[in-house]
Amino acid sequence: MKSNRFKFWILTVVVAISGLSQGLLLPLISIIFEGKGISSGLNGFHATGIYIGVLLVSPFIEAPLHRFGYKPIIIVGGGLVAVALLIFPLWFNLYFWFILRLLIGVGDHMLHFSSQTWIGAMSHPSKRGRNMAIYGLFFSLGFAIGPQLVNLMAINANLPFAISGIMVLVAWGLVWFLRNEFVAESAVIREISFFGSLKRFSGVFRLAWIAMIPPFVYGILETALNATFPIVGLRDGIPQAMVVTIISAFSVGTILFQVPIGILSDRIGRAKVLPIFVGVGATLFFCDGFCF
Repeated sequence: MKSNRFKFWILTVVVAISGLSQGLLLPLISIIFEGKGISSGLNGFHATGIYIGVLLVSPFIEAPLHRFGYKPIIIVGGGLVAVALLIFPLWFNLYFWFILRLLIGVGDHMLHFSSQTWIGAMSHPSKRGRNMAIYGLFFSLGFAIGPQLVNLMAINANLPFAISGIMVLVAWGLVWFLRNEFVAESAVIREISFFGSLKRFSGVFRLAWIAMIPPFVYGILETALNATFPIVGLRDGIPQAMVVTIISAFSVGTILFQVPIGILSDRIGRAKVLPIFVGVGATLFFCDGFCF
């Protein structure tokens, strides 16, 4: 259907720009803090603000999604991200910026949770995997482009915040053209509440804890690369432009290898592919440490 196609591409554009803002923010603030002489420990702790925001909002998001539908959750989340990005330059204060990072984490998770669920619900089962892969691809594209906006600091230190905030506002405006829809209620009655969500989280963790380890490790590596590598690179004399290019290469690698790895896992099985690539990734990160 044309309406579903229109809806799908708007949601993918929204997530691409959201990925761009995330890809920009971590290295940008790390470089700003390093330039102001803030310790690497405090710099690293400050970077956790986005992820703390994600953790704080996760148990609360399911109930309002069922009550209000997909569109309002995306609008509120996108609005939080846009406003936070635009007011960063107003006041340089560690506590103020940490709160803004928390808000961006909350807003980004609201946006992603709602848009992913919406795409999954509106996609035909035969195309659901493809659509989710395209969704992830666009996020990676945005995440790869984001660090390059750090170079705008050469023109004005506040320009990266302004450009990314305006882009999020544009994407946020596109969502208003979509007609709201609601989560289809399952025949199985579930407790849609904060405590109901916590019960499901704990149940999933008990049943599939081993599957949580790779994304957990990936999150650590991604944060280390985007928030800590700029500090290490600048202190070792690597030019800022090269630092952000190396960070972007991480997402470019994701884009290039995502489909081939998926095809390989279909052919030889996920249980064989996962240990291989986790081992390769660990080896490469150890090599990076010795190279520096």
